[in-house]
Amino acid sequence: MQVPQEIADCVIDETVDDILTLRHCSLVCRGWRSTAQHQLFNSIEVDVSQRPLPTFVEFFSSSLDASDADLRAPVSLYVRHLTVRSAGKNNPNADIITIDNLHEILHCFPRLRTLTLEALRIELDATQLPQNPHPLARVSLKDVIVQDRTHDQLLRALTALCAPRALHLSNVGLKTDTDPEAGPAAASQTVETLALRVRAMPPSFLRMFARGGALRRLDVACFVPGDVRALAGFLEAAGGRLEHFALDLSRFLAKVPTSYEEDLRRVALDGCTSLRELTLRITFLAEPWASLPFNGTGLDVASRILASAPPTLRTLTVALALDGDASSEDAFYRPLEESFNTRLSWLKGLRAARPELRELRWIWSYARKVGKPRTTPVDPILQAKLTKLVRENLAEVDAKGILRFVDGDEDIWG
Repeated sequence: MQVPQEIADCVIDETVDDILTLRHCSLVCRGWRSTAQHQLFNSIEVDVSQRPLPTFVEFFSSSLDASDADLRAPVSLYVRHLTVRSAGKNNPNADIITIDNLHEILHCFPRLRTLTLEALRIELDATQLPQNPHPLARVSLKDVIVQDRTHDQLLRALTALCAPRALHLSNVGLKTDTDPEAGPAAASQTVETLALRVRAMPPSFLRMFARGGALRRLDVACFVPGDVRALAGFLEAAGGRLEHFALDLSRFLAKVPTSYEEDLRRVALDGCTSLRELTLRITFLAEPWASLPFNGTGLDVASRILASAPPTLRTLTVALALDGDASSEDAFYRPLEESFNTRLSWLKGLRAARPELRELRWIWSYARKVGKPRTTPVDPILQAKLTKLVRENLAEVDAKGILRFVDGDEDIWG
């Protein structure tokens, strides 16, 4: 009996996480091969420290030229998500990837949607930039060193290559000085989502997006006072276009003395008239460090930022990064209970103050400072105890069915 192709496709799609089964399915017949290879090659990773990038590109390029009679289908057409990485994080001698390499990748995978470059050195040569970009949904650079180039020049290069709709920059090493001849970059006309985890980001970089364009979602982490000032300037100039804003102050507040609180006061959302979603991530210290100014400053800043948000806000996410090697659950519980009666009292009247609010998401996570990555779940006993405390203090909000607890915060910060 011959199984209809539509049914076979549904069955094969259910094995998306079983690589061995997908490989076997791809060898059954041509009909199964296409569906199985679509799943197998949808997302791929290449470590250029183990396999040279030219060899990798050559293999997939050859599939584009394969005839229909060839058993090798054009598998490069199935690739939607590509990650290129090297073994050495923050290594000045990490593998180098050039503009030519990136251009070859985009040519090799004509249906590519997202590109991630990790732990690499990138060489940009403005004379080699293509005239017609290959549009991508997202470009992510993580732990990357861009040699002798500024943020402005990086943005122009990415625009010419792939005109990304979303741009994620995390721990990217660039020159801090600004290109004196920098004008409005074309990338600011295509980037709708911008995620920044870049220490000491220059104000000129955010100004390139403030001049106009498509930016609607901004996710940013602040490390030093200059980051806060750059962000405040952007929000004042172009905050009216934002529909989603996520601010991570956990690393900033953990390192900067409270004398810099004045810089934080400049971050306001009064002009963000289109804002629908707001996410705030702050550090919360356990005893015996709970009495330090960091706890109070972080909670106060979150309160002020929310108070300045427009009444149209529909989704609020509060992410508390638990910090400190607590010896018991009470080391977090007691200071948080006290905070609800003082610095978190604004949350109790949230529903009345913001009738348009449809969801309050509460997220527990560990700060990296405690030696646990963000992907490590908070201890279940501690989480249950803290969650009960939040529900008791936000009973009115919880009764409306809009309070929701989320495990970990990788989904919002990536």
